[in-house]
Amino acid sequence: MQGNAWGMLYSALGLFVYVIISGADFSLSAPASYWYSLVYLSVFGTVIAFACYFVLLGNTIVLTPTKRIKAFIESNKASFANKRSIPS
Repeated sequence: MQGNAWGMLYSALGLFVYVIISGADFSLSAPASYWYSLVYLSVFGTVIAFACYFVLLGNTIVLTPTKRIKAFIESNKASFANKRSIPS
């Protein structure tokens, strides 16, 4: 796991221990609008956004350094052909 995940796990365990020791009430009393907005953000802000990102990522061309050099040479063949390789 990454560092952030470990930090969140330790914090959640610490909060759980605190709630058990202090006897604090741990309840979720939120209005329906809260739950609707949470579902909306979860679906549209995460699931659909990631799907769009991966579609966009799949449509892009990844150029390795070798492909970049070949593309540069192909796009500049005309200017290379007009120049002599041996100076006169």
